[in-house]
Amino acid sequence: MGNRKNGKSRRQYPDELKAEAVQILVDGHSAESVASRLGLSGTNVLYRWKAKLLAASGPAAILAAVPSHPRLVRSFFSPD
Repeated sequence: MGNRKNGKSRRQYPDELKAEAVQILVDGHSAESVASRLGLSGTNVLYRWKAKLLAASGPAAILAAVPSHPRLVRSFFSPD
């Protein structure tokens, strides 16, 4: 991505995190709650990740293609 005009570069997230975030979204959590827990600036990035995964694997395959990690899910959505 390189440097931007304001001197900041875009944040990059590991594919595993993107897949898990999409899985949590597909499981029924709101985009706002997922973005908040992951420290994302907004929900648009989640919807882009979801669209990219759907395009790559097809709508029926997304649940099988994105592994679920209960420990990771618990860490994001456990009571504070």
